Amino acid sequence: MKKNRWIKVLSLALAAVLSCAFFTGCDFVGIEPLLGLLPGMDRHQTSMRVTMDYGNYRGSRYATPLLESCETDFLNKQQWGLDEFVPGDVYYVTYTGEMMFLESYPGRVVLKDGAVVSVEREDAGILAVSFDGQQVLQSLEDDFVLDAQLPEYVILNRDGDFCKTEHCFYGGTLYATYEKAKAEQTEDGKTCIEVLAIYAYMPR
Repeated sequence: MKKNRWIKVLSLALAAVLSCAFFTGCDFVGIEPLLGLLPGMDRHQTSMRVTMDYGNYRGSRYATPLLESCETDFLNKQQWGLDEFVPGDVYYVTYTGEMMFLESYPGRVVLKDGAVVSVEREDAGILAVSFDGQQVLQSLEDDFVLDAQLPEYVILNRDGDFCKTEHCFYGGTLYATYEKAKAEQTEDGKTCIEVLAIYAYMPR
């Protein structure tokens, strides 16, 4: 009896939202989470890390952020209040139905018989850095040290233009991103990070 009452309440709520969209022209932001709350639909959560594709997806000039090597289009930026996808971000996506990954590059995320219910993000760490004359990346903050292996490219602007790290200008401030949960403490109390991406501008 209670289940039927829930179904009736949610059906009325969904009908009200659909009526708003039909009569006033408002968009459908918020409908998918309502669908995901229907009784009997199990919720699942997955974590997805941001990776960066350098020229294989949008052509040789452009760097493009991906989620676990998949396109990001299945997450509506407006609906979930998202901005830039930055390497070092970890997204926790709660959904109903079945999440499938199409075998392509980049992959495509498909939700079968379900919807995204919520999206939470653990922000990447962003650290000001610079190159010295021998192409060694150095932290501009005393409490941090950098892993020796560096990304091959520097991302130059929000359009995704990039260049080889060894061709980057000297003397200017750059920004390195890293995953906060994977940062390690050294014996002398500093934080050692693995640099995941380098930007010529503050990415967020």
